[in-house]
Amino acid sequence: MKATDIYGTVHDIKPDDITWRPSVYAIIVEDGKILLSPQFGGYVLPGGGVELEETLREALIREAREETGLDCQPIKHVDFKDIFFVLPGRENQEIVHSLCFFYDARVIGGTITTKYLEADEVPSTKQAEWIDLKSLDKLQWIGSIDFLAIIKLYLSKTNT
Repeated sequence: MKATDIYGTVHDIKPDDITWRPSVYAIIVEDGKILLSPQFGGYVLPGGGVELEETLREALIREAREETGLDCQPIKHVDFKDIFFVLPGRENQEIVHSLCFFYDARVIGGTITTKYLEADEVPSTKQAEWIDLKSLDKLQWIGSIDFLAIIKLYLSKTNT
C-alpha cells in the first residue's frame, strides 16, 4: 500500500501499521477572502483530528479555535475525502487512514492568535491569515489532501 506525507512523498506502508483518524476542516470565506492556516511552510484549511467522544461539529469548533483563535459555527457539510497519510512531526512514523470531512463555517467571535495551538503544533504552525480568493493558485499548499481543489469546488457551488 501507499501513503503520502505533507510534502507529497509517497511511502510504502504495511496495512498492520495503519490506524483510523477522522478529521474535520473548516472552509471559512468572508468578503472575498478565505481563512487559512500556515503550516510546515505551506497553507492548509484550519482543522485536524476528531477526538474520542467528540462530534464532528465539536471537533471543527475546537480545531478552528486552536489553529486560528477564532470561534466558528459550522454551517453545512461540503465534501468528504479519505486518504492514507503519514502524520508529520512524530518520533515514530504514524500512518493513518484519514476520513476527512469539510464544512462550510462562519466566524462568530474571537481574534486571530496562536495562543490556542497545542504544544506540538507551535514549531510548525504560524498565525492564521485571511487570503484573497484571487491568490489561491499562487500559494504553496501543503498536505496529502488537495485543499485547493476542495476550495475551488466549494466556491463553484456557492458563487462566492
